[in-house]
Amino acid sequence: MNALNAAMTVIGAGSYGTALAITLARNGHHVVLWGHDPKHIATLQHDRCNAAFLPDVPFPDTLHLESDLATALAASRDILVVVPSHVFGQVLRQIKPLMRPDARLVWATKGLEAETGRLLQDVAREALGDAIPLAVISGRPSRKSWRQACRRRSRWRRRIRSSLTICKACCTAARASASISTRTLSACSSAGR
Repeated sequence: MNALNAAMTVIGAGSYGTALAITLARNGHHVVLWGHDPKHIATLQHDRCNAAFLPDVPFPDTLHLESDLATALAASRDILVVVPSHVFGQVLRQIKPLMRPDARLVWATKGLEAETGRLLQDVAREALGDAIPLAVISGRPSRKSWRQACRRRSRWRRRIRSSLTICKACCTAARASASISTRTLSACSSAGR
């Protein structure tokens, strides 16, 4: 796979980020999965699975692992951030100078900013400004459900369909994002069919 032609870059290689990256890749998309710990990424690359969280779910060939943030962000205009809420703002500030000029960002992080209690959409706008289209995927089942969803595509399709509806509504409602509401999640949309 040419990592510079990925459909989506997933920022966050924990259980949830890995599950989303696997699902996107299983649906025929080239995906780059970035994690902040190079040793963890090397282990994922060697094992071709996330043994800590999803040991029985192998990575598709279209899933590329990357420990260099600049390389991961250069791979795709569409970025899916899946990190804990207590580092959400920090990660957005870290990626902003490395994002492509045509970047679009979706997050699947749940919760509020830990220190201030602010909504993550407010944290994202403050960190990234108004020029970058933003959207959110809402809802997070348990790790067991994600493992089962990765194994059973039909269950995943039902779960992602409701998330995509929410995300598309967010894109449509956002002034800067209205024109890209369908394309923003083109990498995800085949999962909902």
